[in-house]
Amino acid sequence: EKAGLKDTRPINVISREIFTDLNKNARSVDKATEIILDDSSITSLAVRELVTQNTCEDKKPLLPLSLVRWRDPNHKFDSDYYLNSLVHLNLLVESVLGLKPSVKSLEKKDIDNYIKDVNDKLGLEKNKGKLVDGEVTINNYFKSNFLDDQGDVVTPFNNIPAAFLPSAIDGFNVRFRPWILKLLTEIAPYKEILDYARSKDLIKGIFSQFNAQPKGHRESTKSLLESKHGTSWNEKLFKPHIEKINKIKGHGKPLEEKWAFKAIFQKSIVKIGYCLEVENNSVEGKKRLGSVDDLIDFINKLHRAGILNVQADAKKTDYNFWTFIALNPGNTKIKVNGQTEKRIYYFLLLCFFVTRYAKEKRKDISLQKKQTGKLFFEDILIDLTLKKNMPYWPEARISYTSLLELFEGQASLPLGIDKSDSEFSSKTKLYAKERFMNLVKQTLQAI
Repeated sequence: EKAGLKDTRPINVISREIFTDLNKNARSVDKATEIILDDSSITSLAVRELVTQNTCEDKKPLLPLSLVRWRDPNHKFDSDYYLNSLVHLNLLVESVLGLKPSVKSLEKKDIDNYIKDVNDKLGLEKNKGKLVDGEVTINNYFKSNFLDDQGDVVTPFNNIPAAFLPSAIDGFNVRFRPWILKLLTEIAPYKEILDYARSKDLIKGIFSQFNAQPKGHRESTKSLLESKHGTSWNEKLFKPHIEKINKIKGHGKPLEEKWAFKAIFQKSIVKIGYCLEVENNSVEGKKRLGSVDDLIDFINKLHRAGILNVQADAKKTDYNFWTFIALNPGNTKIKVNGQTEKRIYYFLLLCFFVTRYAKEKRKDISLQKKQTGKLFFEDILIDLTLKKNMPYWPEARISYTSLLELFEGQASLPLGIDKSDSEFSSKTKLYAKERFMNLVKQTLQAI
């Protein structure tokens, strides 16, 4: 032990302490605590599969619990030393699984649909695509325990029965966990924090041992740290590391602030990962659309080019790169809502598909004009969005049309015109296309 601190804080120990505290003080359970305690929720169990069991443990490829915000129900991780947040991870898992939390109907067809959805997403091939408890499938379990002789439901079937949760988690670990963890650890700024934390022993050393303690224990531990390291123990042991991690995030410096540490951005990236690894994971689909590894390479190139700074500059325009897509044009603040998340997803998905289209055709991309032997990027965009190509390039068409409509709807502000202008429609359409093509071009220049 170092400076009187415990070496590890297993999550099951944390759970017992929290449970005891809740019973003693009759406090309601917040979301972070619920995720740690709830053994009946597939989402909570899956989240815990993404992080290490102990706070002072580093077990690749899992997220070190020491770097995860788990003590409070806050989904943000864009400041301090956090690499991620337990509440945010819960939102990610909910979005990729897309499972209803429970079945509130006694209609057999509704329960059959729920079981089919669960099996489709979490059933493994070795179990013939079904959740199992030993030799019993969840389908047969439902028939035997919830239906009468006439086939009518007599007992509510609320969610995945406890006996089938281990099978569901096996499915999650095979079909979801590997690519989710890649996205959460191998994108450049995440990797930079992990590399720094490992090089400075932040995951296993005094830094994590101290932060793993409950608030009351930390207060009593401060005297131990002061006796060993002097009155400036915080400046020596903690403050420089937090400042370094904040610098990686660009926290406190608006022009350097990174999208990677914004929850809505990470959800958008994970949604693209779902498109590649779950929705289109056939051999043909992977060859055409690529894998999460290809997506990470794409994102890292944009990061190095500065495009993934929140206030990234857009060439040939008075507005920032992400204005209208994710930033308010007036104050350049992030518009935190579902539409912003969707638009970030649309833009990155479409640009990524442009690179994949060129790779499939085995040709380079031309950005300035049509060149012999190269594919002009505007021509690629047009082809991606043809109705006949919708099955091959999922959501490319809606991504393209939605973003053009967005820019067209905002065009009156930069153009300084209103609907009374006789050329309002033609001017706004032209502005929308020019801005959109400039952003795509700037993105592709980074590849």
